[in-house]
Amino acid sequence: MPNFSLCYRDPKQRFSVMIIEARSLIHARLKATLSAQNGGMAFTEGHKLSADMAPLVQSGRVLSEAEAMELLSRLKPVALGGGSKK
Repeated sequence: MPNFSLCYRDPKQRFSVMIIEARSLIHARLKATLSAQNGGMAFTEGHKLSADMAPLVQSGRVLSEAEAMELLSRLKPVALGGGSKK
């Protein structure tokens, strides 16, 4: 099952990133909400982690600020299907 990084931000502009193992992004968000790991923060973005990144992260934990910045700097944008081709 893939891992997802979920990014959250609070009104004071602090952020949090957690790693969740789930079938899809929406499933990861639901698991984080039900486990109260999001700390009441607002969801801002989520990313499916590539298979080569999976060994570098531990599912089910909240990353420190330094770890979060490192992970976010390594993420590559993924093109989503469904767009029109020119």
